[in-house]
Amino acid sequence: MGFDPGRVDLAWLRAWLEARSIARGFPAPIADRGGWRIETGSATEIRRWIFPQITPELRALGDAIDDPRMIIRAAVKPEALAAALGPRWTVPEQTFVMHRSDRNAVTQPLAPGYRLESRRDGAVAHAFVLDADGHLAASGHAGRGSQAIAYDQIATDAAHRRKGLGRVLMLALGDLLGEQDVPEVLVATVAGRALYETIGWQVVAPYAQATLTAP
Repeated sequence: MGFDPGRVDLAWLRAWLEARSIARGFPAPIADRGGWRIETGSATEIRRWIFPQITPELRALGDAIDDPRMIIRAAVKPEALAAALGPRWTVPEQTFVMHRSDRNAVTQPLAPGYRLESRRDGAVAHAFVLDADGHLAASGHAGRGSQAIAYDQIATDAAHRRKGLGRVLMLALGDLLGEQDVPEVLVATVAGRALYETIGWQVVAPYAQATLTAP
């Protein structure tokens, strides 16, 4: 199955989900109902489905689910997913799937007073930025799949933002995991999108998550 990093389809989702599942220790995605299914198996989420678009199968799945630990996601705007699933489902704020195919021109020195610690465990990379007192200021993880690198859980503590720590983390993770020409993919919030676009990332599509509405 081919992979075009600039277009969300089943192949794009497969490349991203494979790499992110590696980063999180999830099982590999399984083809299901015209999308992908991941058995997440946590106390709050046991399963998720991800679709590239609204389909009859997605609508039917939404009608059939009655367990709030089962989540539906799709590469569409939140209002489109909400309309497809109906009032039983809640769809929170907009997010975005993004990609970057070239990080050669991106550099970011670490701000004074911080230090970077990073390591690679097989196909997974971890990076942490500590402040002068040894407290965690920022952290992130990434997984290297067969077709892409997926960045995941990139977070900076509120007291340490606007210092470029997120950029340093992502550069470290990418350097640990692979070649310059491997496509990089992630899902970003509105705030995250603004940051990533400054370092060469491009929005591929909107992305939305739906959970059953609490009674």
